[in-house]
Amino acid sequence: MDPRTKILRLAFQVLADTSDRPLRWVEQLLENWDSINELHDRLDDDLSRSLFHWYLAGQISREMGKADRFKRFRAFRGVHNEQRWQDYRSRADALMKEPGGTVSESLDEVIETNVLKGYVIEDVVQPQAGDVVFDIGSFNGNNAIQFAKLVGDTGRVYTFEPSPRLFPVVSQNCAAYPSITAVNLGVAEREKTVEFALQGSRTRPSVGNVEDPQDKAELKLTTIDSFVRKEKIRQVNFMKFDIEGSEVDALRGAVNTLRNHRPTCMVAIYHRPSDIFRIPGLIDSYGLWYSFKLRHYHWLPREMVLFAIPRHQRAGM
Repeated sequence: MDPRTKILRLAFQVLADTSDRPLRWVEQLLENWDSINELHDRLDDDLSRSLFHWYLAGQISREMGKADRFKRFRAFRGVHNEQRWQDYRSRADALMKEPGGTVSESLDEVIETNVLKGYVIEDVVQPQAGDVVFDIGSFNGNNAIQFAKLVGDTGRVYTFEPSPRLFPVVSQNCAAYPSITAVNLGVAEREKTVEFALQGSRTRPSVGNVEDPQDKAELKLTTIDSFVRKEKIRQVNFMKFDIEGSEVDALRGAVNTLRNHRPTCMVAIYHRPSDIFRIPGLIDSYGLWYSFKLRHYHWLPREMVLFAIPRHQRAGM
C-alpha cells in the first residue's frame, strides 16, 4: 500500500471511529478497501468505471460534510446534471399528458423508465423478441409494459408484486398486454410468509411494525428457482431486480436459474451502501463469467443499476 493510500485509509478510519453518528458509506469503504480495485477492474467499460468513482465519492462526501445535497451535486456532477434533468422533466410531463403515454403517476419514474429507458442499455443490453423476462418488483407495471413491447407476442413477461394494495393496480395496468403474467408474490431467498408494513396506497411495502392493523399485510414470498420449477419455465433470458434492498436475498434464491439459464440481470444497487460491493461479489461467486456494467438514471446518487451480462446465454432447457 503506497503512503497516500495509507494516509487516506487512516483518515477514513479516524472519521468512522470518532463520528457521533453512523457513517455507513465510510464503513463500507473501509470494509471493502482491499477489493475496490478488483471491483473497479471487473467493470466492463469506461462509463461504468467513471460512475463507480462518482457514486462512491459522492456518497462518502455527503456523509462527511453538512452541505446541502443539492448544492453538493450541482458542483459534483454525474451523467445527468440538473439542466438535463429539467429537459427530461418536460419530456416526461408531455408523456404523462398524452393518452396512453404511460401508466405511471410519478414524474421521476417516467423519466427513469420512459425517457431514459432505465431498464435496458439500448442496442447493447435489452430483451429481444421471444425472450422470457422476470420483472421482480413491479410497483405499477410500467417496467413490465416496456419489457412486453420488446419481447413482442412471442415472448413472456412475469411481473412480481406482493403488495395487496399495488397488485390490483399492476393487473389493471398490464391487462392490455397478453404477454404479461402478473404474479402476486414477492421474491426472497426461501419460500415464506412475512408481515409487512404498508406505507401509503401507492408505495412499495417495507418491513416494519405498525400499530394500525389496516397498515399491515401478510405477504407470500417465493424463490425464483421454485417459481421456475413449479411453472415449468423452459427459458429465462432477462431478470430485473428492484425490490427495496431485498435484491441480495432474491439473487440467493435464483442460483439454479442463473446457472441453468444464464439470464442477463438488471439489479438496483442503491438501496443499501453494501449493495455495490455485495451484489457483484455474489454473482461472481456462482462462477458464471458475467461481465458488469453500471448505469445511472438520476442526477442525484440514486437509481444506480448493475447490469450483469452473460458471455454465453443458454437456450431453453
